[in-house]
Amino acid sequence: VIVPEGIYEEQLRFKEGITLRAAQPRKVTIQTDGKVGSALQVEGCKTGSISGFVFQHTGTEIAENAAWPVVLLKSSSITLEACTVQSGVADGLHITGAGKAQVTRCIMQNNTKNGVMFESGSTAILSATECRKNGASGAEARHTGTFPVLQGCLLVDNGVAGINVQVGAGAGVLEKTTCKNNG
Repeated sequence: VIVPEGIYEEQLRFKEGITLRAAQPRKVTIQTDGKVGSALQVEGCKTGSISGFVFQHTGTEIAENAAWPVVLLKSSSITLEACTVQSGVADGLHITGAGKAQVTRCIMQNNTKNGVMFESGSTAILSATECRKNGASGAEARHTGTFPVLQGCLLVDNGVAGINVQVGAGAGVLEKTTCKNNG
């Protein structure tokens, strides 16, 4: 499915097996108010890919006791490629649960919390991706069984750390991954 250039004010719920592509890379924006929820939700999808989109929150308020990420990948193994995830009221990209999502050549920037949060057993692969100017860390891993792999990534100018690994989690940081000017 090819999506024409434009700004779309809505929440996108991704379905299994779809290949979703922006007609012009980074000229298709999916946005929603951060207090309403995520701009993109992917849940339980074993296959599929999304490429060339900008996902962002509008507004700065959060709903009572709910800080939504801009993009939520839950128990999914899709590919997210050449996308920008920005202006989140919380985390930019939140990858949680079983599944092995692949995030390649993306930009996570200007999110209130982390650029990318890996948790609850995520074993996602983050490659050739930039996480910059996020309020907390460029990438954070938490909970037992969580073990993302970062390869060829740039984590720069984040408020706390380039990569933050909490007790119980682990992370594989491979060649050409650079952390600088964080915290």
